[in-house]
Amino acid sequence: GLPEYAPELLTLVGGEGGPGSAPAAWAALRALAELGATELARALPLAAAHPEGEVAKEAARIAASLPGEVGKSVLLACARHTSWDVRRRAAIALANRADADLLGELESLLAQESDPLVAEELERAVRSHEERSKG
Repeated sequence: GLPEYAPELLTLVGGEGGPGSAPAAWAALRALAELGATELARALPLAAAHPEGEVAKEAARIAASLPGEVGKSVLLACARHTSWDVRRRAAIALANRADADLLGELESLLAQESDPLVAEELERAVRSHEERSKG
């Protein structure tokens, strides 16, 4: 079945040769997510760092539904992407996470953000996490 192709799909997202083409990387990432392949945890950071925004946005979309360190670290990587819409998508997802240790990271991202739309979402995320920390 398809799971045997998961390592090859991972190389389409990015590998020793660098990031794959945007369409191939995006499709491979979706396939790994749908398969629930163990390679997904390795593919997501590669996709978050992909120079093409659509690939990184897909990584953020998938990571938003993943609890724990993998989801959080991929979203934080996407929040530092060069493309503003990737950063905005990551900020929206980070606002909805329950990770207790995100507030400092969010404040740091907000202090460095130059795009007003992204900054607005980061402000919302900071407020959300401040309210949660007050209990």
